[in-house]
Formats: sequence, structure tokens, C-alpha cells
Amino acid sequence: MAAAGDAGSLPGLLRGLAGVLGDIDGDQGWIAALRFGVAGGLAELGDGDGAEPLFRQLLAGNPRHLWAWIGLIELVLGRGDATGALALGREALGHLPQERLLRRKCAEVAQAAEGPEAALVLLCDQPLAAMVEEDLALAIALHRSAGRVVEAEPFCARLVALSPAQALAHLARIEIGLVAGDADAACGCAEAALAHHPDHDEILLRAAQAYRLAGDDGRAESLARAVPETSPFAPWGVALRAEIAEAQGAADLARGLWSEALATGHAEVAEVARSRLGSTPPDADTGDALSALEAALAAGDAAVAALLARLQTQGDLPWFVALRLADRLVEARRLTEAQSLADACALCPWTEGDRRAFALEWLLLAEGPLSALDHVRAGPPVPRRDAEACERLGRILLAAGQAPLAARYLRMAARRWPGDDAILRRTTEAMIASGSAGQVAALLDGAPAEAGLACLVAAALAVGDPSAAVAARAGADGALPLIDLIEAQLLCGDLPGAEASLANLSIDDGPEAEALICRPRATRLGSLLNEARILAALGPDVAEDAGGFFLTARAALLRRGPASPDAGAPAEVPGALHLVWRGGMPPPEVAERMVTAWQAATGRDLRLWDLATAGRWIADALGSEAARAFAMAQDAEQRADLLMLAVLSVEGGMVSSAEQVPGGALDTLVLGDGATLFLEGSGGIAMDCMIAPPGHALIRAALKAALAACLSRETEHRWFKTGPGLMTRVIAGSRAEVGSAPLTLQPAARLRQILHPCRPVGRAMAARIGADLPA
Repeated sequence: MAAAGDAGSLPGLLRGLAGVLGDIDGDQGWIAALRFGVAGGLAELGDGDGAEPLFRQLLAGNPRHLWAWIGLIELVLGRGDATGALALGREALGHLPQERLLRRKCAEVAQAAEGPEAALVLLCDQPLAAMVEEDLALAIALHRSAGRVVEAEPFCARLVALSPAQALAHLARIEIGLVAGDADAACGCAEAALAHHPDHDEILLRAAQAYRLAGDDGRAESLARAVPETSPFAPWGVALRAEIAEAQGAADLARGLWSEALATGHAEVAEVARSRLGSTPPDADTGDALSALEAALAAGDAAVAALLARLQTQGDLPWFVALRLADRLVEARRLTEAQSLADACALCPWTEGDRRAFALEWLLLAEGPLSALDHVRAGPPVPRRDAEACERLGRILLAAGQAPLAARYLRMAARRWPGDDAILRRTTEAMIASGSAGQVAALLDGAPAEAGLACLVAAALAVGDPSAAVAARAGADGALPLIDLIEAQLLCGDLPGAEASLANLSIDDGPEAEALICRPRATRLGSLLNEARILAALGPDVAEDAGGFFLTARAALLRRGPASPDAGAPAEVPGALHLVWRGGMPPPEVAERMVTAWQAATGRDLRLWDLATAGRWIADALGSEAARAFAMAQDAEQRADLLMLAVLSVEGGMVSSAEQVPGGALDTLVLGDGATLFLEGSGGIAMDCMIAPPGHALIRAALKAALAACLSRETEHRWFKTGPGLMTRVIAGSRAEVGSAPLTLQPAARLRQILHPCRPVGRAMAARIGADLPA
């Protein structure tokens, strides 16, 4: 078992074990399990050269080892060799033809290597009656990708029989009716689908198309309107409404809708819209403004200037298109051009509501939420009947560090619009940020079940109750995002369930899903998943005492549990309040405003720390090796973690991320005269605020582990390498060694009641000061 000080040396341990296991012959059960765990760990760390021989050694001894095949296939696929991965998959199926998970994995690899037709051949080489839900769903998806949706009907019928609410099957059945031109069948399938999924974006669109085919334009128009504006299917919904307006002879309405469709920037819809409008060439068209800007950015300064000059003379440039153009210019760090475009928009003939919306969104983008909030307070009240404007104000309040106020305001908005998904999600975010995640269930009382499911799960994970998140998913018709479900299942100890959810994940499910599938070691969840696999391979008796693993450390801390806020008397821990600017030092006027709020919340002296100059202090205080580790840290987040631990270890007192706004007396957070830390619902230790006297043994141990991880060039995700996960491992593993160093763990909700996250600068301001652009 690794000692606490070796918490950061897991990669070295795995590589050492790999060398030993490579020299051992035999396939005893425990050796095979350990070999698999080590191979998986090395693969997760990006050491494919170390992992591949172990996988092949396992398969040489047992060619029916399912997970060794899958690990090897994923390793080869991760190198970009889809053809080689497919050859391995076909070889594996020769040994394990009945393994459904393996067959699905091979089909996914075949799709990447040879396209959906090849994937269908592999997947469907089994009786239809033997296929489980996951097989059927993949078969339907592949038929749709191959343009053969009509042939998916048998799979749809069986999947609906097994799972009546399965959205993909209902969706494909509507499409089958549309392709066949059978309006009655399409409408019947649409009604069946809507009964289960009344708010599903694509089902709403296909149902609208079905009723349009049937000649029921009223029902079609109503369904097309219900597609959310933020949905990728919204442009098609607008185009359908434009077609209906044309058919009804409403020429002005149709032209307005075609212009709206053009402004979405969707390539296929824009092409249709241009043909209906007879509009000007693409590079001068609002619908193609973004693609034209991309081309201009590639061509150089003159092309950008010419494009912006043309766009600024157009009187019909929608405000949201102008904002997207400005955002792209900021991302390209062309701040002068972005400001010029924003200034020119003052002359656009927009409505007062659109003008105000652009002004606030531009302030958020250019300067940040503090300036946007000042603008709100200086202007007229936000219209109470405008849900979009209310959500925007809640977003500004939340980003400005006013989480309690945002939560109160958004809860009123949620009562007015109980089914508005954007407002419900933003309200949940504000409640979590203000330490009231436990009240989210009451917020969702009466809200549509599908709209509230993601909120319920987010709140359950925030309060550390993953079993409630899994239970919410099991009892709801809506589909919980699989990323959230996988995390909840892993934290509940349900690795088979997490593997099954992972098998259903697609790269089309969003950037997080794409990263988890294609670059798992670059994600927190991918590292967590691999750790669970290693622990499962070790077996419960060994895993329970395994050092250096977050999941076992989390279990140990949860058994101990955080202290209640009244568990100890407030006490004095000497030292200043150290504020670390994790996102880089903001402009003086912003820093002064933030510091004033901090000063009002504590009697401690304040010291400000900037990552750009901290390396010299670390060298003086901790020596050249620590300074080298700081310089080798892979990103600003890791350097901020190291700096916070170093300052707390050497100076003592309270160290906090400066990008927060105090909402109460900070010193009331201190319990006892030792360290006070805060336990997140995930089981990680919050890095937003830590309290300890100088030289506290736990903080020293965490700093030592974090420095060692950076010096060893570990590729583990920052959360486990220098952040909350590392803190959990060190604390759980160090209790025996540092029993004389007192520690109080409080629930993170207590911290959130006092400190609220803030994003003080906008993306343009961040670009001006040379910081990473915030999302």
C-alpha cells in the first residue's frame, strides 16, 4: 500500500509492476486480474507501449478475456489506427461471438474505419430476437446514418416492445413514414412519440414535418414553434414555418421567417432560404456571416476589414448574429475589430429589447459581469414578461458573484415559467452556488419531469448523494445525460452500470462525451472510470486497503463524514487572508473592487498573489526543485493549486481563490485551531478556500505529492494530480501519520453560503491581459 507521501507516484508504481508482470509466466486468477488493472492504468496514463504487451500477454493466456480485447482495441483506436482496431475486433469476435458489448464496440470501430454499412454487417450478424436494447438502438442509429432508415423498422418494433419510451425508435418510425410518403403512418408514429417525449427537440421537428405532409398546417406550425431556439433543429423548424406561411399566402411573414432561418448560419437551411429570398451572394449575407468571417480571418487583415465594412452597412443584421461575430473576433484576439463592430451596432434599426439584449451580452463578453450588472442597475427594469431577459439577468447576477440574489430572482422566474428549461437550469446552478442545493427538489415540484431531471441530478451530485441521481434517472421518462449518469454510477460503486452507460455514449452527444471517448485520460471522468476498473481487478479485499486511489479515499472520508457547522467552536488560526488570482491578475479597477469586498468580510491582513510572479517566491521559500515543478505544471489551474498549497504550508492562515465574492463573515468558517477544509459532494476537497496554521502536516503532505506529480510529468487530469482529488487521497491516507495535526472537514455547502464564485473579467478583457479566455 502506497504511503500518503507517495500519493502522486501511482504512475511509477504501475510502470514498475508492468516490468515485474511482464517477466511472470502463468495465468493464475490474481495475476491476470492485476495484469489487467496495471494495463488499464498505463493505457489511461497514455503509456500505450507499456500497456499493449500486458494486454497481449493476457490474451495469449486467455483469448476469451473480454476486457483485455476491449482495452487493446481502444488503445489501437486511440492511436488513430481504426483499421487495425477493426482487425483486432474481428479477431476478438472469433473467440467471443456471443459477447454483445464486444460486438457493439466492433460495430462502432467499423463505423469509424469503413462507414455505417460495414458496421451494420458486423452488428446484425446475430438473430434479431437475441439483440438487447443497446444493440437495437445502435442498429437504428446506423441505419439512419447509412440513409437506410426504412430498413430499420424491425429493429424499431422490437425496441419499442422492450422499451416503449425509447426516443430513437419513435423518431426513426416517424422518419420511415416521411420517407415512404405515408402521412397517416407518420402522424400516428408522431403522436406515439410525443406521448412519451413531448419536449424532445428532434421529435417535435419530425412530428411537425409529418403533419405538414398530412396537410394539417396548424398542428405543424404549433409543433415547429415548440422546438427550442437553442436546439440544432431550430433552423429547420423556422424553415418549415416559412414554407407554411408561403403556402398560406402570407408573403411578408414568410420573408421574415426565411430571413430568420438565414441568420441561424445553418448551411443547408441557409441555402434553401437564399433560394427563396433571392438574396445577395453568400459572403455578404447575414446567414453566412460566420462562415464568411472564418474565410476572412484565414485570408488576412484586409479581408476582415472589407467583410466588417459590408456587414456594418446592412440594416438587417440580427443582434444575435452580431454578437456571435463579435465573440469570434474576440476568440481570434482581434479586439479592435470586435469593438468597432459593437460600436457600429448602435446604428442598427433594432427594437429596444434587442438593443438592450445586445448591450448586456456585449458587456458580458467585453468587460465582464460586473460591468453588465452596473449597466442593469443604471437602466430601466428588466421586463417581467420576457423569459429570455429574466434568464439573462439571472446569468449576470450569478457570474458577478451574487449567487444568493440570483437564486431568489430566478426562483421567482421559475414560478412564472415552470417549464422553461433554461430558467430551471440557471436557477439550479444559482442554488448550488449559494449552498442551497438541498432545496432544488422543492423548486422542481410541479415542473415537467423531463425539464427538471437534469436539475435534480445536478443537485443530488452537489450534495453528495449519487444514489439519488441514479434513482431519479430510473424513475423518469426523460434521458439523463449519460456523462452525469456515469459519474453517479461510479460514485455509487456500480462499475458494470457505468460501463453499460459508456457503451451507449456517442461522440455526437457533445464535447464532454467526445473527449471521454476519444481522449479519456484528458478528462476527470475518464480517470475516475479507469481507477474503478483497476480497483475492480484488484478485488474487494485488496481494493478496500489500496492506497493512492481516489475512490477508496473518498469512501474513507465519507465514512468519517464532514462536521456540522456547530461541531466545534470558532477559533483563531494565525495568518493573513491570501488571495490567489487563478485566472491571472485583472485590471486594477476590477481588482480594487473585488479586494474591497474581501476586506469588508474579514479582519485579517490581505495578501494578493499573482501566478505570473509567484515562481520567484516559491524558489525562495521552497527551493529550486519546487520552482521547477511549478514551471513544469501543465496549465494555470495546476500552477494555482501548487501556489495555494505552498502559501498555506509556509505562511498559514486562509488561502482562497480571489475570483469569489464574500457574502458573510469569512472567519466564521474556521472551526478549531487546526486545518479547516471543505468536502464537496463529489468527495473532493474544495480548493476555493483552505484554512490551516503554518506548517500543518496535511498541507505539507499534499504539497509534496502535488510537486512530485508535476516533476514526474504525470498526464493525469489536474483534478487528481494537484487538485481536489489529490487532497482527498492525501487526507485519507495520512490520518495515521498526522493524527497529531487536527483537521475539521465541513460540508462544501457551508463554504458556498459564505463565498460565491465570480467571473470578474469578460473574454475580451481576459485577452487584453493575456489570460486564458473564460468559457
